[in-house]
Amino acid sequence: MTAAERQKLYRERQRAKLAEASAIPLRDEKADASIAELNRTLAEALEEVARLNRENDALAYKVDRLTRDVKAGESENTRLRKRQDEMVKDLEHLRSRVARWKAQDGTETAVEPVRPKTRRRKAVT
Repeated sequence: MTAAERQKLYRERQRAKLAEASAIPLRDEKADASIAELNRTLAEALEEVARLNRENDALAYKVDRLTRDVKAGESENTRLRKRQDEMVKDLEHLRSRVARWKAQDGTETAVEPVRPKTRRRKAVT
């Protein structure tokens, strides 16, 4: 075979390949529409994830702030209860001193001493 014949066969093979390739559709319109729809759905899902992440961050901040407030309230409540206990002890001490003075003076009366009101705790619901 001469070089010209080889070149001619090569060109014929190339034309045949090109004819086969053009018979296959390059793009499928249904697939393109499906891909576009999936891309839109993905974009919407990513936007929703971003919105939920922002909302989660805001709620986490609120939870942290409320937790700090509760701890501060518990600390203040404990401090006030200790102070109340100290004041009750002081009151009892003063009552006993008053009772001793009255007994020494002979001015003790039959009136019942004033008792401090007890604190009722609220039921946790």
